Amino acid sequence: YEQPKTKRFATTLKNLKLEGSCLVAPTQPQANVVKSVRNVEKCLILPSRMLNAYEVLKYKHLLLTQETAEKLAEVVHA
Repeated sequence: YEQPKTKRFATTLKNLKLEGSCLVAPTQPQANVVKSVRNVEKCLILPSRMLNAYEVLKYKHLLLTQETAEKLAEVVHA
């Protein structure tokens, strides 16, 4: 995102049919994305290195970037 837009992020969640709580875990969160997510009710953004079992299980949905998913796969298969 070039500018923080909570409405845009909320629309993205709706388009992905992610209703309810959501944990967003990018590898390196950009400031504008952090600002967009933090204003959405029941959403939390954490850098992927901060993920833990409690946070993953606490939220109904987990939204990952492709890079984050690949890194998690490496860790699981290691």
